[in-house]
Amino acid sequence: GQPETNLFSNGINIGDIEGCWEFSGAVMFKAKVGQQQPNIIRDLSINKTVRNITSGQSGDSDSANAKVNDRLLYKISVFNNGNATLTNVIVRDNLPSPLSIVSGTLKVDNDSNFGNLANGINIGSINIGVSKIVNFEAIVNNPTSFFVPLTLVNTSFAKADNVNEKSDSATVYVSDNIQPNRDLSINKTVRNVTAWQGDYSDSANANSNDRLSYRIQVTNTGNAVLNNVIVRDGLPSPINFISGSIRIDGVQCWDNLSSINLGSLNVGASKTITFEATVDHSGSNSITATNTAFAKADNVNEKSDSASVFISGQVQPNLNLNISKTVRNATSNTSYFSSVNANPNDKVAFRIEINSSGSNQNINNVRVWDNLPSGLNFVSGSARLDNSFLSDQIVSSGTSLGSIGPNQIRVITFKATVGWWGWGNTTLTNTAFVSGDNAPQRSASAQVIVSQTPIPTPTFTPTPTPTFTPAPSPRALTKKVENLTSPNGTDFANTASIGDTLRYRISYINDTNSFINNVQILDVIPSHAGFVSVAENTGSFDSSKNMITWNIGSLAPGATISVSYQAKVASSVPPSEPMKFRSPIPTKSAPR
Repeated sequence: GQPETNLFSNGINIGDIEGCWEFSGAVMFKAKVGQQQPNIIRDLSINKTVRNITSGQSGDSDSANAKVNDRLLYKISVFNNGNATLTNVIVRDNLPSPLSIVSGTLKVDNDSNFGNLANGINIGSINIGVSKIVNFEAIVNNPTSFFVPLTLVNTSFAKADNVNEKSDSATVYVSDNIQPNRDLSINKTVRNVTAWQGDYSDSANANSNDRLSYRIQVTNTGNAVLNNVIVRDGLPSPINFISGSIRIDGVQCWDNLSSINLGSLNVGASKTITFEATVDHSGSNSITATNTAFAKADNVNEKSDSASVFISGQVQPNLNLNISKTVRNATSNTSYFSSVNANPNDKVAFRIEINSSGSNQNINNVRVWDNLPSGLNFVSGSARLDNSFLSDQIVSSGTSLGSIGPNQIRVITFKATVGWWGWGNTTLTNTAFVSGDNAPQRSASAQVIVSQTPIPTPTFTPTPTPTFTPAPSPRALTKKVENLTSPNGTDFANTASIGDTLRYRISYINDTNSFINNVQILDVIPSHAGFVSVAENTGSFDSSKNMITWNIGSLAPGATISVSYQAKVASSVPPSEPMKFRSPIPTKSAPR
């Protein structure tokens, strides 16, 4: 015998079979009959019903009649009609609008369930031939997006492990006759694009040339579709529309702010219009530009909303060029004054100061020129601008300083040689000029008094009895004041605030017919002011006396000497106590 298992695997060997005559044989084996296994069938069925609780409907049904605000009871029955337990049974139901589930009413076999039925709830396992019931309540809301009568079909779904999803539906017929209510709202806002204003607002601040973005939002607030929705907007002066900037929900449209057709607008839907504009305001006054947008639709009256832009006034240009000119005798090493005595062949140095005190903007294309009078010969190569080399053109075609900023100071110096003018006194007046864009031309002068006395023939003259020249008259001394920080008032009376810088100019003329020797100018600064600087090199400040002293020397008949200094207001002055400066001039006269 051979192993029985070979018959059902490799086979068995029955040996040789001789040919040419009949042969027969048999293979015998035993088998045992086992128990037959049944087929596993997993399946389910779902049944959906509805009942109107408000109307008192007696039984559950595939359909129900209802009105707005009625309360409905939905019931979902899931039955295991297979021959095996169902696991992970999932039920879902998404109510159609305008139905909404009543919170807290969802139950599974009368046990509360807090899951999300729209996403699906797991009701667990269901044994063979057993059902599970899911029920919940719903409200019929006001159908704002359409009109009744209407039919609401609600479908429920159920599935389980290894069982495809199945469904069943129930229908509600809503029969109320709701009248359409057509209405809209409009909201207008603005933001400053140039100032990087992030959010739109009812108002924005702006300067001239700023770029603005306006936004208009129109919303259907009724219960019916709006047709032929029209928006219009008219920009006020000085707001200028930017062509090509209109967008509807981000899509560019035609440039026609006076009539923008949005077409139809569904219930609750909105459309957004944006466009841009620029500010063009050159006035000095601040203004408010209010922009109003309007919207209307078929059977809806026009409505409006506004946005405001607060526009700052432009600072008006105040361009002011000032020029002052002084001279000193370089040969005798005097200080700079408005006039100086000199002899033929002396070298004199001129100083031109240009400043833009009182200006609030740059002054462009500033040009300075100086025409030396006959008798003064320019020293080539001596011109300097702020101590840097300057071409000789200052005394011919002039020189350009470019632009000067507010309160900036530029200083030009150059030298000249005094020529021969014969015997006696000759006054040479040298004038400098300055001009700039949109600033008035100004000029300033300085004088050189040339003296040449002939050598007399020696004669014997008895020594006269010494006489003294009378003291100069009070009118020979003048003093002027200028508020450099905030120009106002006159040369003799100004107002000032704490911290303001004041410039004082003192002039003295010898109105006698004799030379005055050992001329000295003294000026005491009051306690309410503090010393800043003195323009003339000979002036010296004594802090212990709060006094400035200028040692002038001799002064010819008819000659004038001018000095100046700056002081700063250090504390307030009572109105009954104006700030006064005292400038005595002690002098000594020599016999002539």
